[in-house]
This record gives sequence, C-alpha cells and structure tokens, in this order.
Amino acid sequence: MFLHSFLADNRVKNYFYKNIISERYYRFFFVSYSILFLFPIAYFYFSGDKYNYFQPNNFSDLLGCILILISFYVFYISFKNYNIREFLGLDRLKSEEKIFYPLKVKGVNKIVRHPLYSFSYTLMLGLFLIAPNNYILIASIITAVYLPIGIYLEEKKLLKEYGEKYRVYMERVPKLIPRLPANK
Repeated sequence: MFLHSFLADNRVKNYFYKNIISERYYRFFFVSYSILFLFPIAYFYFSGDKYNYFQPNNFSDLLGCILILISFYVFYISFKNYNIREFLGLDRLKSEEKIFYPLKVKGVNKIVRHPLYSFSYTLMLGLFLIAPNNYILIASIITAVYLPIGIYLEEKKLLKEYGEKYRVYMERVPKLIPRLPANK
C-alpha cells in the first residue's frame, strides 16, 4: 500500500516522467504493477499457515457475505462515475497530450468523497468474518492504518489539481462515512 501512495505522489511521478517512463505510459504502468503485485500476496496467503481467531459459523458467514456484497455493489456503482479506460490508463496510451479530466461529483460521490476507500473497510470486515485468520487480520489492520494516509495524500493532490472546486466539495460531502441527502 505504501508503494501505491509513493508511486501516485506527483514528485515521484515527475521523477519517473523525466528519468524512467513517459507520462503517457505511467498510469498504465501503475495499474499493471498494482495488479501484478496481487500475485505474490495471493501466493503468501494460500501457502502460509493460518491461525483462526474464532470458528466461523452460519451467522458470521452470512454477515460477512452481506458486507462483501454491499462493498462490491458500492465499488460497482462507484466505477459508473469513472471512465474505465481513464482509470486503467488506456486512454493515455493513445494520446500524446496530457488529458485533463473534470471533477466528477455525481452518483455515490454525492454522499461520500471516497466510496472505494469507505467500503474497503466494510470489505475487510466481511472477509474477516468469513475467514478470521491472522493473514486477513493483518491485511485489515494495514488497510485501516493506510487508508487515512492514502486519503490525505490523494486529497492533497486533488486540491492541487482542482483547487477551490475540490475545497467546496470537501466542505459539502463527508470523506468516509456516507451522508444521505436530506429529503426536500
């Protein structure tokens, strides 16, 4: 997770642009690296010795599945707010010029600024209820510690990119805990 924020930092990106990889290819590299990094994590998870903190039962399995399904549903509706080609860096591969994307504050982003981060907590809790082992607990703790740092760094970058427009958005919409709009 540290590498995610490190590679997303503008200073690091600028260094890479000047010395290692063109800006045009950076996002695609970033996403590819992130996906490939999941393989060693999966290997360690499936090959390691696990210790369960409690014996899962029908209730914990059901509650865990509900939390996971809610998380995936929010991830799904959150991605409707984004262009998948933009997210993966594919649109940039075809463009010589930097692409400036508008700030998108519709859909689920009307009620929470960081829905993917918010529901990562829910996802980790759901996974722990189904598989309450040392690996999931460690991953949950790392996630819980990292996300506020990642959000801080991302918001710093978004403020620089969108300025006052993002500052107003920050004042209107909560960071992590969704606030349903009042009926008028």
